[in-house]
Amino acid sequence: MQNLLRKAAVIVAGAGAAGALAFAGNASAATPVHESVSHSVVQPAALQQPARQWRFIDSYFWGADCNAAGNRGMDNGNWSAYECRDGSAFSDYNLWVWY
Repeated sequence: MQNLLRKAAVIVAGAGAAGALAFAGNASAATPVHESVSHSVVQPAALQQPARQWRFIDSYFWGADCNAAGNRGMDNGNWSAYECRDGSAFSDYNLWVWY
């Protein structure tokens, strides 16, 4: 979910910059501008990735559902450990497992 929001923010920022450049391009054809304009590019925040041995399985709205899936996978022998990460009122709980 956070990745989706970040991608949307980057797309909106890029579209705004493209529109500003298109508008500036039309205006500069009518009146010459001798100043150089510098534009900054919006960079998404660095994502914290777990260690290479941890693998993402799925996202869950409820923390209890994430823990139930993690325990079920351990009981079935699918993985040896699990963690439910990043959950809050505004983001899903992500199930990461250790094989």
